[in-house]
Amino acid sequence: MPSLSRKRRADVEESDISQDDEQEQNIGETAMNDMVKALVRLALAVEHQRRPLRRAEVGEKVLGTNGRQFKKVFTQAQHELRTIFGMELVELPSKDKITVAQKRAAQKEATKSVTSWILVSTLPSEYHDPAIIPTTDATYTAVYSTLVALISLNGAPLPEAKMERFLARLGMEDTTPTGDKPEKLLKRMEKDGYVFKLREPLGNGEEEITWVVGPRGKAEVGDAGVKGIVEAVYGNPDGEDGAMLAKRIDRSLGMVDKPAPVKKARQRRSTQHDDEDDD
Repeated sequence: MPSLSRKRRADVEESDISQDDEQEQNIGETAMNDMVKALVRLALAVEHQRRPLRRAEVGEKVLGTNGRQFKKVFTQAQHELRTIFGMELVELPSKDKITVAQKRAAQKEATKSVTSWILVSTLPSEYHDPAIIPTTDATYTAVYSTLVALISLNGAPLPEAKMERFLARLGMEDTTPTGDKPEKLLKRMEKDGYVFKLREPLGNGEEEITWVVGPRGKAEVGDAGVKGIVEAVYGNPDGEDGAMLAKRIDRSLGMVDKPAPVKKARQRRSTQHDDEDDD
């Protein structure tokens, strides 16, 4: 039978172990909260710079040696962004693969996981009032949204000549509403990921230049934004006119669903019908 002193020592040791486990758990929760806050701050910071949030940057600046905690940290950070800031991280779409070289490279990278995200608003549309946005930002937003819409509605890469005609019609042939030259504005939009300029060699020393919507343009403006811009330009018509406009927009954006092929039912002759034919 163990002595009283041995029993006391055992109780003390069990108590110490329980306290150590609880302390380790608390430290883990504290570290987790710190990483979640750091990820939220990083996401807001890079969005302010219109840069995508990259997985490598999260590992370097947030997780450190806790790389295996990425999924848990990311999930909790998403919750904080949605409930506090009315925003969420969404996967940044890949660039359109137009040229042969780009399509070949895409096949090699098809199995890669998501590595970059951007912040988008989760607030209802009635709260998307830009009244508090600085004038310069509002102007830039209007310009890139319009050009993204024009490229999207083209239904294919927009030729350089057509882009120049659009700029001329918008009164941006020499200078733009942001105060920049068209060339400088387009370079800024390329840097921010709203549009991309593609150069395809033709084999005769010349090249074909076209414009496509960039990853940020797809995620931030998207088809819904394009439709909203067009409807606003046409005065948001109702009734039959509105329905007709919506169909035209969907057709331009390639959103028209093709009717499913109708399968002809095979008619099986009944036994009775066969007997009648035999008669």
